[in-house]
Amino acid sequence: MGELTSALRRVELDLDDAPQWLAEHGFTDGLPVIAPEPRLVDAALASCGRDPAEVLGVIPPQFASVTVEKVAVCAVMAGCPPKAMRVVLACIEALLAPPFRVASVQATTSPATPFFVVSGPACDAAGMASGTGSLGPGAGTNVAIGRVARLVMSTIGGGRVGDGDPSSLGMPAKLSACCAERIDASPWPSLATRRGFAIGQTAVSVFPITGMWQISEPSTAVGDVVHQILHGMVSPGQCSQPRLPQSGEQLLVLTPPIAHILATRFPDIADLERALFETVRIPMAWIPPYKREATRARLDELSIDWHDDLVPIAERPDAYVVVVTGGDAGVQSMGMSTLTLSRSASALVDA
Repeated sequence: MGELTSALRRVELDLDDAPQWLAEHGFTDGLPVIAPEPRLVDAALASCGRDPAEVLGVIPPQFASVTVEKVAVCAVMAGCPPKAMRVVLACIEALLAPPFRVASVQATTSPATPFFVVSGPACDAAGMASGTGSLGPGAGTNVAIGRVARLVMSTIGGGRVGDGDPSSLGMPAKLSACCAERIDASPWPSLATRRGFAIGQTAVSVFPITGMWQISEPSTAVGDVVHQILHGMVSPGQCSQPRLPQSGEQLLVLTPPIAHILATRFPDIADLERALFETVRIPMAWIPPYKREATRARLDELSIDWHDDLVPIAERPDAYVVVVTGGDAGVQSMGMSTLTLSRSASALVDA
């Protein structure tokens, strides 16, 4: 017999029975979890040095308090090692930050899920990977860290499939979506630095992604790569609002070789954001007729010149967020759309 600490209460049972008990009581994400024995939870808590009773916030739809101890329980269940706890806590703090509006992510019928980008030296200490396959599977502790957030959302927040989570289709990324930014191979300042954190600090940024698609270009000619990346971000199928431009963000995840090619044309990342804003546009004819009047009004309101009858997908250049991660082989990058009711948020990782 052994004691098991769930995300909400303590129970006594044989550890051999723990997997079935956890599954039957909704303490899983559909995959097997590690039984959160007190010794394992205590090890996770000891590694972060924070008060177990500290409340990080409340999470809907149950509006339950999220404490450091509850997050440690979820971290154990997710298979996250103690060394990653400081990063995990920053992820949850970003998740619960007001701009992210986690209630919208929990309650939507779209396949929205948090995607975490961790930038800074604490990535190495946490065992995160930023090279080949950084989005998973494997990839150091990346997948386990992202999985903690899903368990927090479902077991503490009550966002279980068909109950607190009404997503019509869902998607595999709802299990875990997390990467470390490959700062050493990026031609631009890190995302953390661009968001106001000091050089040498580690920060987590979370995005409410709703979809992702590959952008690939075999040519290494600068003009070809620039053309393919900019036009590859055109994805009209994700434009779900009753008008354009979308109010959310658009995430461009670049592998280092592609980033360096783009940097020869755009040494300042703000210039790349501007190019994306000017290029990632769709003809007004592609917009359903019932949306066109509202779209014209919104373009006038924002004083956007929709040249050549082309409508921008995003409202402004800084709605495009560029991140560098992944391996040196291949020519793949990725576009990601975000939930329009939510915004990305960032949080500092404790030193």
